[in-house]
Amino acid sequence: MRAYIAGTGFYVPPKVVTNHNLIEMGVDTTNDWIVQRTGIEARRFSADGEGPADMGFEASKQAIERA
Repeated sequence: MRAYIAGTGFYVPPKVVTNHNLIEMGVDTTNDWIVQRTGIEARRFSADGEGPADMGFEASKQAIERA
């Protein structure tokens, strides 16, 4: 018996937090400083109570549908 990947899936939380959002929240930095050092322009935040298993579950549903 051989194993193979029949389908893949992914999930990212819907809440997007940009560098500009961080600055508005009071973080003492600039967009340019973050981008120059990390390349990050935005990141995703999970909802309260949403953990890795919840995100993995959503990704696995997608993988099964694509298989």
